[in-house]
Amino acid sequence: MPTATTALPTRLTRLATLARLRLFWEIYAPVLALPALVLAIYFILTVLGLWEVVGDPLRLLALIATVGVIVRGGLAARRLRMPTRSDALRRLETTAGLAHRPLDTLQDHAVLAPDLWPAHVSEARTQANTIHRVGRRPALSLIDRYGLRILMPIALGLAIFMAFGVSLERMRQSLSPTWLAPTNPYAVTFEAWVDPPDYTGRPPIYAQGDAVIRAPEGSTLVVRASGASNLPRPRYISERGSRFLDPTTLGRNSVEVRTRIESSGQLDWRIGPRRQQFFVDATPDQKPVITTKEPSEIDKRDRLVLVFDASDDYGVEQILLEMVELSDGLNDATAFDANVAEFDTESGGFVEAERRSLKLDLTRHPLAGKKVVARLVAVDGAEQRGTTEPFYITVPDKIFVEPLAKAIVEQRALLLAGDGDYADPPKTHPDMDASDGTFDTYQTAWRLGRAPAPVQRATELIEAVTDYPDPGLFNDPVVYVGLRHVGKTLRYARSADAIIGLPEHMWKLAIRAEFGVLGTALQEMQEAQEALREGIARRAPQREIDTLFARYNQAVDAYMEELRKNATIVEGNGEGGMQAMGSADEIQALLDAIEEANRVGDTEGARRALAQLAELLENMQMQLTQGGGGGDTSGEDEMSEEMRESLEDLAESLGEQRELDDQTRQAERDAIRREFGEEGSGESLSPQELSERQAEIEQLIEGLQRRLSEQGTEVMPGEGEGEGEESGGGEAGDTGEGQGQADGDRSGGGNGSGGIDSIQDLLNQSRDGDGQARGGTSGEAFSRARDAMRESQAALGQGELGRSRQAQSEAIQALRDAGDALAAERAGDGAEQNGDADPLGRGEDGFASDNAETDIDPRDNAERSREILEELRRRASEAEREQQEQDYLDRLLKRF
Repeated sequence: MPTATTALPTRLTRLATLARLRLFWEIYAPVLALPALVLAIYFILTVLGLWEVVGDPLRLLALIATVGVIVRGGLAARRLRMPTRSDALRRLETTAGLAHRPLDTLQDHAVLAPDLWPAHVSEARTQANTIHRVGRRPALSLIDRYGLRILMPIALGLAIFMAFGVSLERMRQSLSPTWLAPTNPYAVTFEAWVDPPDYTGRPPIYAQGDAVIRAPEGSTLVVRASGASNLPRPRYISERGSRFLDPTTLGRNSVEVRTRIESSGQLDWRIGPRRQQFFVDATPDQKPVITTKEPSEIDKRDRLVLVFDASDDYGVEQILLEMVELSDGLNDATAFDANVAEFDTESGGFVEAERRSLKLDLTRHPLAGKKVVARLVAVDGAEQRGTTEPFYITVPDKIFVEPLAKAIVEQRALLLAGDGDYADPPKTHPDMDASDGTFDTYQTAWRLGRAPAPVQRATELIEAVTDYPDPGLFNDPVVYVGLRHVGKTLRYARSADAIIGLPEHMWKLAIRAEFGVLGTALQEMQEAQEALREGIARRAPQREIDTLFARYNQAVDAYMEELRKNATIVEGNGEGGMQAMGSADEIQALLDAIEEANRVGDTEGARRALAQLAELLENMQMQLTQGGGGGDTSGEDEMSEEMRESLEDLAESLGEQRELDDQTRQAERDAIRREFGEEGSGESLSPQELSERQAEIEQLIEGLQRRLSEQGTEVMPGEGEGEGEESGGGEAGDTGEGQGQADGDRSGGGNGSGGIDSIQDLLNQSRDGDGQARGGTSGEAFSRARDAMRESQAALGQGELGRSRQAQSEAIQALRDAGDALAAERAGDGAEQNGDADPLGRGEDGFASDNAETDIDPRDNAERSREILEELRRRASEAEREQQEQDYLDRLLKRF
């Protein structure tokens, strides 16, 4: 068997590799020296910018010659034999003066005489240990005897140093296949300026010689070069790196470059030996600063009022209100990481504002009526945001009194709650999907059945009301048709996108149902005002502004017309007519001011005039509504303290009777739930407890009758007891809603400083069209009230909650009639003191006296109820009131 040897030692392996590389150099260097020299010369001329000056055809000829020499050298090198590893080993042995190839022996093995082979290998290893270097042979000295080749790398290094940063760019341009025109670098003229962002409102900033251009971050640097059309690309160097800019040809001998300035830097434009630089110092745009100055409050129009200070170096463009509904575990630190509701107030456009007031109408917002954590956000033109400290508020909501309007708002709340996606459509066949509509029908499974549960509930309630409406429910056909449209849209919608606009539509219907055509006109005017204000804020084209202004003008005219229709009594009065005429002149003056300010570009002036006009128009409705009063109110001052207290006690008793009615209704509902196997609310009283409370109220009424009788008022039972006709005031039946409930709640607010603001309010309500009390004499009314209370006690004793509630409703109506009768009787006494004048202040001849004044309240029931509600809300918000009184006010508010 042959005896194998080990490989070459590592030292000899490295020497063999080096020897082979030298063999490569010695063989190929003489052949490739000329192509390398030509290529280096072309590269040196390129990085020095020669080709930018001389252009074509010289550049093209030099490029062709260089490529030709390189190709020729490559073909010559291809014909040479490449050195092998064996050639490298021979070089090592020859350099050391060794014979018999000892390096091959170390890598060989024995075939014959294996006994002598170890001695032979040992001798070869001894010889190999004498190899320490690789021999050198001349390669280029044969063609370069004086060593001029050393000048080439020096020249190449100097060229790269002089053209540092643009070497690769110039090489790219020198190899470009396009025609390169010659350029005289010193004939090119430059013009540079900076265009600041539009939101800064600053003019362009021009470069002055070699001075540094100071400009805001986000500006655009513009450099225009004239005198040549085929210029190299300039380089913009900044703290964020460098980049080359592509010139844009403007004309035959003019180009331009633009770049956005994100940080300080310089633009470097090199044309041949010429170097033009422009330095830019970028000024950072500071974040806006905003702070709240006063606690938030709610004004008389249910608007959230916020007062803040804000400033920014270039101007605040937008103010946002961010809100997050309060929930368990939510605090200031994590609140705004949750789902934030953002409200755009569109009140920017200033550099600094002190104690600026925001009045936000959030009544139609999905969070209306809920407690939220909120903050104001100031946004500048660079989209930077500054925020206030978080604060807690209850988003104001609008109180609706009309039952139909309240119902519409409740269904709107259901739609807002059901904002989820629709379920996937069912499959009509295992292999077919109905999502493309091929198998779609108008069946519920394909439409309403896929909607979220709140949407389905709202649809059922709307259709139940509109399919077979109760007589007198829909006095306005617009509301009925609108609700029918909403119901059908909900039933046949196939996705959430199809009903996305319905909550806004339902809000308009609720306004129409509550306030009539006047409310709709006000709504349309406010929407036109918002569109005009938004157009002015974003500096819309003049043609668009003119259109928006025309629409706003029409909406103002429509609103004024409705105001005039609702202000006939006031306009008939000389003083009221003068006020209306003065308001009309002021409105026209403000409209002219808005148009003129927008025409001359005074955006801030147009905003202020628009805000003043909105304030004036909304105030007009309140002035016209309140202007119909003016009757003699001396009766309130002449009323005895005993009578005042008695009327307040009556109002308090009426409130307690209504509260008992509510508790009886709750007990009846819990009883019905238990009949069907459901759990009750756990908050209802037993019939025995309700009967005891009814007895206490009857005792209060009996004591009140006794005190009134002692004061000289005929309130004890007399002839015709219990036979007085019940009329007016609205029903307080099983539903407990509607206008009757509103009036009853107002009468029930006489607990000290509670529901009734003054006895005169009760007097103003106490007369019907002919000035007589609406329920007979006060004695008859008190008798009917006590009889109804006894009937209620008897029914509660037998556990008949339904019969008891009917008796309680009669007692409530009787107590209201008693209050009306007392006020009417007192007013009748005042009329007798006025000599022969009738209750309307007229003499025997039927004409009014010159000094007589008639107190006519032009407000309808809904409007009076709204005023009472506003007063209740104001008083409930006063923290200094006692807890007992606060609880009483809360109970009154819950009934609404």
